[in-house]
Amino acid sequence: MNQNNTSVSKVGESGRKRLNELSYMNVLFTVMVIFVHIFGESVTSLDRSSLQYFTVFAPWKLFQFVVQGFVFLSGVKLFIRDRACENVGSFYLGRLKRVVLPYIIWVVIYFLYFVVIGWINADVGDFFKYLITGDVSAQFYFVIIICQFYLLTPVISKILKKTDSFTPVIYSLFISILLGQYLPGIVAIFKPEYYFAYNDRFFTTYLFYFVLGAIVGKNYDNVKKALTPSKVSVYVMFAFFALSNLTLSYLHSTGRIYIGWLEPLHFAYSVSAVIALFVFFVWLGEKRENIPKIVKALDSSSYMLYLSHVLVLFIVRRHLDRFSVSDIGIRLLLTVIIMTVYVAVTVPAWEALKKAKKSKARI
Repeated sequence: MNQNNTSVSKVGESGRKRLNELSYMNVLFTVMVIFVHIFGESVTSLDRSSLQYFTVFAPWKLFQFVVQGFVFLSGVKLFIRDRACENVGSFYLGRLKRVVLPYIIWVVIYFLYFVVIGWINADVGDFFKYLITGDVSAQFYFVIIICQFYLLTPVISKILKKTDSFTPVIYSLFISILLGQYLPGIVAIFKPEYYFAYNDRFFTTYLFYFVLGAIVGKNYDNVKKALTPSKVSVYVMFAFFALSNLTLSYLHSTGRIYIGWLEPLHFAYSVSAVIALFVFFVWLGEKRENIPKIVKALDSSSYMLYLSHVLVLFIVRRHLDRFSVSDIGIRLLLTVIIMTVYVAVTVPAWEALKKAKKSKARI
């Protein structure tokens, strides 16, 4: 998602003012994460032997690399100009204003709403726990992850300047594979009575994607030149891992077979998906020099949509329960329609508000 709400300047031979391919990817990831949460209710409610279950399980499973994609995009955008090392204080202040402050505001909104409906208690200690862990809403864990990478960005920048690109990729790959799956077990070795429940929002799980994005950003034009001739191979690799991940995950979820290595398979699929989409949107961005206005608006509003959409889903489902709408298909259809209307209304309103603020600031 576009936490910066600003254009990303391009360096290198193309000279375009905006990286259209990254805007396309950001919008796609935002739409995907919304649909992951929309489909979640159907996946948990439908009969797993039914065709309807597979119909919603397939996109729900295939879209589950979006957080990895967002982390990759963040690395690319930050390291295209290596802005963190220009002025570390300014960099952190910018992250506080554009990322942390909106997050805090939305945590307050979610917290107050859940208190009003009696879902949680109005406890200050609980509020700060939700703020630190992101537990008040499912999607907030990404903000916890990305803030860790913001803190590490100056360090990673210095490492990348002192070494070749290959070494950090290998080390980060090893760390993400090992700790992404086994960190809770490693923690339990030293403290058996404690279960580390936050591995999904600890930076080691996603380190590879951020480092990969950072290296792509630092070598942007060269990476594009290297990947473009290999796009067929990239697409074939993506198709192979997508089909394998979907098929085996589906068979596992329906209880037909047990597979103990789905985690590394999903990791391979996520990497292949991020690379394939990057290659595709590089091609699309070069083919279409002018990005559509709707993509610009969605790109600029993506962080707001990311933070807010789960609350809207919760309200919609609460009212569907209130009116006894129990049919899963009808609930899904109504939810998609309402969420579409929400996006169609709030994105123009959000863009108008930002323009009004800029106009007021110039006066």
